[in-house]
Amino acid sequence: AGWSIDGGVLRSYASGPVSGNSSVGGLIGWIAFGGVQRSYASGPVSGNSSVGGLVGENIGGNVGESYWDTEMTGQTTSADGGTGLTTAQMTGAAAATNMTGFAFGPTWVLTDSYPRLLWSLEALALTLAEDTILVDEDTQATVSLSFVDTTTETGTTVSTYVSSDTAVATIADDGVVSGNAQGEATLTASLGGLSDTATITVEEEDVFPDPIVLPDGTEVTPEDTDGDGLYEDLDGDGDVDGQDVSRLTRLENAYRRGEIELTDAQVAALDFNGDGQFTKADIDAYTAMYDL
Repeated sequence: AGWSIDGGVLRSYASGPVSGNSSVGGLIGWIAFGGVQRSYASGPVSGNSSVGGLVGENIGGNVGESYWDTEMTGQTTSADGGTGLTTAQMTGAAAATNMTGFAFGPTWVLTDSYPRLLWSLEALALTLAEDTILVDEDTQATVSLSFVDTTTETGTTVSTYVSSDTAVATIADDGVVSGNAQGEATLTASLGGLSDTATITVEEEDVFPDPIVLPDGTEVTPEDTDGDGLYEDLDGDGDVDGQDVSRLTRLENAYRRGEIELTDAQVAALDFNGDGQFTKADIDAYTAMYDL
């Protein structure tokens, strides 16, 4: 507003640039005997005289529970009332802590940027950067907010999240989704009375994605037949027998001689004695474990 006499400005905000000669404010330039309540300004403000971050000039007006961004407006003062805050203090979850005059929930809604009026929130959408991840991997969830004026904001850091199965996947306050075990979980994001869901699939890492080829051309295709994390079926035929012992022995020889390389996950899959290594001792533990 340019000026207001005996009027009131309530539950409003201004984010655009304002410039003028005198009586220039981020929300209202000149006010007389009126009021500004529960409002804020966040756009650049410039002028030559009577310039304020929220109100430029105030003659008997009542300004309360209102705020301006000292960094974005470029103004450290405002005419008789209001509280100047930094951008960090006025955005994201910090706004609820610092803009204590605002009723978040019934009137205002938090976003990752500045607060918006709740009535203007039209839709909320939850999306995942990846909908399939491996155990111990992370992906990012994003909450997108749509408003009646066709503008959008994100609400990722201010939404409330729930996972239908935290044993499979969890989602942190910042929207980071972590895979904990194989399976599927439904993630729900809620904000301002709206909610949306997304499904995350968590898969076990394929420890041996390709056969291991020994120097003599023999292919070793380890499989974990009982799901205990140890790959006891070395030839991939579904049985554990002397043929597997032979392949395990030749595999260990090639690995010890540096003729093949194994990843840390593959070493752990062949660590039958549990000492964190793949050595001849694992062959002895293997034959004892399976009575071979």
